[in-house]
Amino acid sequence: MAQLTIDDINFAIHLTPNPKPMKNNPQTLSPADLLCKFVDGRPGMDPVNYGSWKDYRRESAEVTRDRRDFYELFIFALRKVQDLDAKIERYLKTSGGRLTMNEAGELRYITGQYFPTEYRPAACRVLVSILWDDTLESMPHLETGPQVRAYLRRQFSRRLNSNYFN
Repeated sequence: MAQLTIDDINFAIHLTPNPKPMKNNPQTLSPADLLCKFVDGRPGMDPVNYGSWKDYRRESAEVTRDRRDFYELFIFALRKVQDLDAKIERYLKTSGGRLTMNEAGELRYITGQYFPTEYRPAACRVLVSILWDDTLESMPHLETGPQVRAYLRRQFSRRLNSNYFN
């Protein structure tokens, strides 16, 4: 299992633009940077939607863990996938998922039930799909789904394995 170090997280954060100034034109950002900016956006949770502060804080902590999951996948993808930007762009433009990219290069997300709890896992699913396809391409000896899953499960934390590689 690969453990994230503070250097890995700082490396990934420095590759992405500062999420506070939202003036960046999507045409000037790479698809990987757009995806990171999307994940770094504030979730917009409303305490009114929760029965107690305890429930709100529990959900808020889960949303924060989803961000860490994304960066664990992103750091691995940066190291392993050749031409990650092109693969992210191709996937987002051709997939039928909730997170897509239009022809202008802007990310579009279709909310299911509650945006704050689902937008980061959607970005994680994009990376998981890209990693799965790349693993099949780059490792021809892995021929079946269970073999690919076993290989990828060895690379990530228990949380990621239970959420994305079951």
